Order: sequence, then structure tokens, then C-alpha cells
Amino acid sequence: MKHNRNSYNNFFNYDNKFLIFMFFLFLLILIYFIYNFIYNFIYNFFFNNSIKEGFKWSQQELENYLIIKNNNNPNININYEKLQNQTSSEELNYFIQNGYWFWSKSTEQMYLKAVSKNKIIKLDPTDSMWNDKKIYNENAIKQLLSWNTKEGNFILEGGRDSYNNLIKCEESNKDNKKSVLKKTYFNGYNLWNGYEKIKKIEIENEDIPKYMPGFSFINESCNPCSPLDNSYNCPFRLNTKGNNKVSEIWNLLWNI
Repeated sequence: MKHNRNSYNNFFNYDNKFLIFMFFLFLLILIYFIYNFIYNFIYNFFFNNSIKEGFKWSQQELENYLIIKNNNNPNININYEKLQNQTSSEELNYFIQNGYWFWSKSTEQMYLKAVSKNKIIKLDPTDSMWNDKKIYNENAIKQLLSWNTKEGNFILEGGRDSYNNLIKCEESNKDNKKSVLKKTYFNGYNLWNGYEKIKKIEIENEDIPKYMPGFSFINESCNPCSPLDNSYNCPFRLNTKGNNKVSEIWNLLWNI
């Protein structure tokens, strides 16, 4: 027993402690290098490749943008492919030179009006605008503003027909890259388990006013769900509580 205790004490003498310390230090350094190697591999493989593939900005422009973006908003994730499709080279240069995106006066006014009506946001509308100009380009903020309207709510959330059936934009059965208006309705009960049977049908564009109370096309019949596919070529009106006026942002997006 004495011999074992002495062996134990000898094992933890000064020299052995130093060797143990060096061993763990070496282990930590090794783990650090392995971690960096794995991180850089994943970053370069998934992140850099996704940026470069089909990307129109030059590498220098991208690097300049990332320096400002990471300084202003390091924790915000950006879809770079979508961003480059939303912005012109002039807008990008403006952002790089000023540290925020250019918005037209009309867009600024619509933004300030929307924020001033929002009781949840406590920031001063002007302060809020300058913060968001560091994040959102003009096309992106227009899209965000458009969803916060009766037209945007209809496109995102849908509405109810005279029988309380849901009319809503959903993925097409014929083309999964396209959004179309569908009607969801009760279709009886399942005889085996007693559950409700729900059926969905795609509504032909020309039939939408028949199904959706207060809905009308401004021009010819078209697909009102097209903004979900980044297309603004189907202007329509929604008569809600006697008001069929088109929201200001949609007048701008539809160019009417």
C-alpha cells in the first residue's frame, strides 16, 4: 500500500506535472487547429461557393460590401443572390460610399408613414428609417412595406368566401415554382375514422371575383399571387368596408 502511495506521489512530482501540462497544452492547440480547418472548409465550400456561383458583383465589390455590412449588422444573414438581383451597380456603389442604401423620397415617406402608424415600434420613425437603410435596399423595403397592407395581407394570408371557405395563394399543383390562388373547403367526413375531409382546388384567374367578395381586377384577369414569385404585373382592388382604394405602395409596385 505504501509503495502504491509513493508511486502515486512520484507520478505527480514537478517533472511529471510539467509533462502533463505540456500534453494538455498540445492537445488544446491541436483541437484549435482542427476546429479552424473544419470551419474554413465548411465556410469555403458552402458559403463562398454560394456567393460566387452566378454572382454579378466583382470580388472587390463583394468584399467592400461585406466590410460595411459586418460592421453595421454582423448578426444579420443576407441572401446574396437575391440581393444582387434587387440592386443595381449604382445602388451598390452608393451603399459602399455612404454605409447605407439609397431610398427615393417617395419610399422614405411611405416608410415613415407606415412606422408612425405602428404602435409596437417605439423608436422615433426617422431613427428607425436610418437603421433600416443600413440593412434593406430600396426594393427589399418596398416589398416589406407591401406586405403590411390589405393587398399584402390577402396575398400572404388569404381571405374568406361567402361560405367561409379559405381562399389563399399556395403552390401550384401543375407548376411547383408558381403560386396560384386556391380554395380550401369542407368535403364531408371520412367514413372510416370520422375525420373531416378537406379538399383544395385551384381557382382560374377569371373566376376569382366570383369566389372572393370585394375582389376585382384593375385591367384584365391575371394571377394575383405573382408577387410571391417576384412579379408585379397583376394589379387588383380589394373592397374592404367600402374602401376599394389601392394602397400607395402597390400603386408604385404595379406602376399604376
